[in-house]
Amino acid sequence: MRSVPKADEQRAAPPRASIVAGAWLIALLLLAPGLTSPFDKEMDARSCTWVEDVAQSGHWLLPLDIYHRASLKPPLFYWLGAIVIEMTGRRGDAPRCRIVSLLAGATLAIVTMLWTARRIGEFQGWLAFFILISTYAFAARATSALVDMLFTLFLLSAYYLVYPLVEGAVSPWRVFAAGLLLGLATLTKGPLAIVLCVLAGLIYLLARRGISLTAVLGWRWPWFVLSIGCAMAAAWYAPALIAGQHRLAGIIMHENTGHFLPLAMGGTGEAARPVYYIAARVAGGSMPWCLLVVPTIIALAIGAIGKETRRPLLYQLAMLLAVVLFFSTASAKRDEYILPAMPALAIVAAGAFVIDPATTGGRVALAMRLVVLGGAAALMAAFMLLAFVAARAGMPAAMLNRQLQPSDLGYARLFAEGMARLEPPFLMLLGASLLGIMIVMGGVWRAHEEWIAAGVALMTLAGVLVFNGVLRPRLALARSPVRFAAEVRARIRDAPLYLARGQDVPFSLYYGRAVPPLPSTPPAGAFVLARPDELAALAPSQRARLKWVMNSELVGGSGTPALYEIEPPVAASGFNPANSK
Repeated sequence: MRSVPKADEQRAAPPRASIVAGAWLIALLLLAPGLTSPFDKEMDARSCTWVEDVAQSGHWLLPLDIYHRASLKPPLFYWLGAIVIEMTGRRGDAPRCRIVSLLAGATLAIVTMLWTARRIGEFQGWLAFFILISTYAFAARATSALVDMLFTLFLLSAYYLVYPLVEGAVSPWRVFAAGLLLGLATLTKGPLAIVLCVLAGLIYLLARRGISLTAVLGWRWPWFVLSIGCAMAAAWYAPALIAGQHRLAGIIMHENTGHFLPLAMGGTGEAARPVYYIAARVAGGSMPWCLLVVPTIIALAIGAIGKETRRPLLYQLAMLLAVVLFFSTASAKRDEYILPAMPALAIVAAGAFVIDPATTGGRVALAMRLVVLGGAAALMAAFMLLAFVAARAGMPAAMLNRQLQPSDLGYARLFAEGMARLEPPFLMLLGASLLGIMIVMGGVWRAHEEWIAAGVALMTLAGVLVFNGVLRPRLALARSPVRFAAEVRARIRDAPLYLARGQDVPFSLYYGRAVPPLPSTPPAGAFVLARPDELAALAPSQRARLKWVMNSELVGGSGTPALYEIEPPVAASGFNPANSK
């Protein structure tokens, strides 16, 4: 079996600028599907209103959302989003609020490719590039209006620059650039950037051995990097704390220590999940590429990877472990927290192609690499074939598990419908799967495992494109209030509108103003939005005054919201809106 050349033999001059620019455009195009889908989640919509507030109201220091709540994060992401809106000269919408994440995702893919090509090998660099953009956990967040992709770009760019510093190649420009990027990361999501960098660095130094903690504390450059980063962050934190006073200080505590500590120790207690949740999300969001991490770790453990590539792989493995360990111990565990682990995982997975077959145990790791790639390709091809046959036969409608989560069930139904109708995106997916498995089989036949990797990359990339470009936008449209908000606005015009309970940022964003909760004595002639459970929670005197107007067609949540008109008080003991339909 022929393996790819050793990394030492592949290292050459960096790719030409034209090649890098072309790869960046490819990443941009492959990550862009889903950019225009409407908002259906609270935090994405709220983030967009912070961007709008900076652009329209000029609240650059402390952005406010549509309900006048202060930003939960430092404002760099909202500043850049506001600049995009200012440049386009139009009101903020979903694509404009997401464009910063898209640009950051494409740039991060290029930076990861260049670092890997320089430190490990050219083939491994391109493989890491395609692994990253074909990983769902990464690609799905390139069209998010949240701060995480921009944060990950700055965080990992700083981490990449720190590597030669750790290895002894200290230079003033590297120290300054690493501190600058670390400061930008802190201005995007807070001191978490410093925590992850320090934790990953300590894990790497422990794995590398030969360097004592006392010696590390005596190095001057880490203190310069931290000082530059903290000084940049202080340029916003200091005036913001003065302006926001105790309110902002409480938000900072809420977003940092409050999310990390358990509820019993003063934490917020929100998004609390099992300790294995982050590891499970990292694995599930990077299938099948995460399986290649196993042969790489085995090869590192048995010495089947050369010294020149061993250290950079250990360095990236340290960041992967830092993300998993830190957020696994944190109280709050959200899906977006795994994003900084994805580039490191892509590099470690690509490192499976620098295993030396001449070393003791190297053949075992190579055999595992072949099993992982070949097995993944066979399973994906078999799934596509079975899904196509079942969809054309009309079987999925009866077979779909109704115990699935509502979003998972929605995706499954949309996928089955697309397959049954053989719509162009699903036809492309079938074609890519067929071509991919043929490339994999050719690679097995000719003993070219880089062909096998290319075939798997083609299959996974096609699947991610269909999911992000077709399934997610369709489900988002079904769950988003964008059309219902327009219908309500056309129906009631300038009449007062209330919510039966709480706040609804996505609806308010599309409605054009913040819709407040229902007061205890609502005025006659006003209107209220309520879901069935919210309606049941209202006082009988309030329900007695509601007259049903129209239902929405939204799916998900706790039921379909409906519009009701508030009538003058009546003497009747109660009123059932369902009877008036």
